[in-house]
Amino acid sequence: MYVFDPRIVRPYDIRGIYHEPNVGVIDEKVVYALAQAYVRVFPPEQSPAAQKAVVLGRDVRDTSAALHQAALDGLTEAGVDVVDIGVISTDMLYFTVAAYDYAGGIILSASHNPKEFAGLKLVREKAIPISEDSGLRDIGLEAWRRGRVLASQKGKVESRDIVDDYVRKVRSFLGGIEIRPFKVVLNANCGLAGKVGEQVLEGLPVTIVERLYWEPDGSFPVPDGRPDPLWRPNRRQMEEAVKRHGGEALGVAWDADADRCFFFTEKGEFVPPYFMTVLLSRYLLRHAPADSTRIVIHDPRLVWAVQDKVREAGGTPLVNKCGHAFFKEAMRKHDALFAGEASAHYYFRDFYYCDNGLVPFLLMLALLSEEDKTLTEMVAPLRAQYAVADEINLVVENHWGKIEEVQDYFLRQRQHDARLDEFDGVDGLSVTSVEERAWRFNLRPSNTESLLRLNVESTSGPKMVQRVVGELLELIQPQEIVQ
Repeated sequence: MYVFDPRIVRPYDIRGIYHEPNVGVIDEKVVYALAQAYVRVFPPEQSPAAQKAVVLGRDVRDTSAALHQAALDGLTEAGVDVVDIGVISTDMLYFTVAAYDYAGGIILSASHNPKEFAGLKLVREKAIPISEDSGLRDIGLEAWRRGRVLASQKGKVESRDIVDDYVRKVRSFLGGIEIRPFKVVLNANCGLAGKVGEQVLEGLPVTIVERLYWEPDGSFPVPDGRPDPLWRPNRRQMEEAVKRHGGEALGVAWDADADRCFFFTEKGEFVPPYFMTVLLSRYLLRHAPADSTRIVIHDPRLVWAVQDKVREAGGTPLVNKCGHAFFKEAMRKHDALFAGEASAHYYFRDFYYCDNGLVPFLLMLALLSEEDKTLTEMVAPLRAQYAVADEINLVVENHWGKIEEVQDYFLRQRQHDARLDEFDGVDGLSVTSVEERAWRFNLRPSNTESLLRLNVESTSGPKMVQRVVGELLELIQPQEIVQ
């Protein structure tokens, strides 16, 4: 029996558990219905794209092959032509749709989630994202209302290999910068970043001294089965691998669908994506054409370092709510040069306003070469000026109810002793102390997992961050802290 659970429709993608009832199930019938709903809400024949076909790809996870076939059947039986690009990284979907001017695209992927998860990301022509604000809810509602609809004539299927063109596009970001020799430790987390990354590095003076989880493997034999470099056990494994090479190797890791990129210094220290946004912004603003906009978009989780350093580099920072679809919409709206999220999604105007996982790697090699510094030396001034806590993931029963409790608490504090001066509802709850930059926090529900996420920053040092974190955890009383 076909059952559609609306909980799988998230703010910027569709995600659930494969064949698991009562928790937001995704199965072949659901994917078939979603594929058909997608082309009814966004008919390819009405797209301004030159080619009216829909691009279809999938990530490496074991369940994606069957779901890929279900989506293919749903599209072709709706009369839509399909360009099948096979097993890809998510940013390869964006490239294919935008570079070849197709009407839209779907990737079967649950990103960094464990193997039991499944999902879809959907885009329109030019890789324009589809979020809850721009049609995703309509697709879910259409899939729920109407099941199978057969066209009088099936669509055609064409297979296309896009890897070489994609690699050339990524390499174009180097421009004329000469890369100095590097040693690197790379962790592909069982996705495609390893295989494609080797092609991107071909001919550059970069030696891969250690490879972790290099072969694509949809069973994800990584720590705790979570192909996510932010996951603490995953991070620790990477930190240890870099340290094995005695301070000579830069560490880089990707999540399973390879659209996020994480960095470790040659000392094995994890670099928060917050600081990487600062460094990448500085490089891109330095090399931006004089007549281009110099806008850099960032999320509200952590803000002070990005805002200060972007302004110092002659750019304009803009805050935007979290999520890849919302960021891409803002990138297009403002013709922004670059954007970075604390989740390690990095977006580029010259990559169709989309995120890419390999471009940040090349740009960091270029920046380190240009300034002739180590990553430790680059990050040290930021660590000294801006203290941050690792993002804290909290299990609570009622996310928005808990946020309201925290907000009411701080509103009472402000009323009694004017302790606070800013509440920001861009995404969740952001609160700033009245004392100049003593501390700031953001508390928001995750859009991809059933968690409440807490971020804290201060320019008064790590002890202040620890104090604020302690006070907030005492106030929130989470059932569990997930690291």
